[in-house]
Amino acid sequence: MNAYIPSKEELKSLIEETIKPLLKEEIPSLIRNASKKQWVSPEELEEISGLTIRSQQHLRSEKRIPYHKEGRKIRYNMDEIEAYFRDNRIEPRS
Repeated sequence: MNAYIPSKEELKSLIEETIKPLLKEEIPSLIRNASKKQWVSPEELEEISGLTIRSQQHLRSEKRIPYHKEGRKIRYNMDEIEAYFRDNRIEPRS
């Protein structure tokens, strides 16, 4: 049985072609998910996204942004907010 042992350059090339793109895509989302809170207040959402509290009120009143109400407290699920921003993204013209 013959075994193939790649050279250092071939191994480096293989890693760059296969692993680097995967890490570039996955690592940022893993870090973001590990450090984020699941539920945030309007003030926290304003800090995170730059969406002012008044703009949040406007979007809620038009039922355009997902939110949850606990008594008088408004809470946003970050997964739902991220999905809202993804779904409403406008691609630039090329």
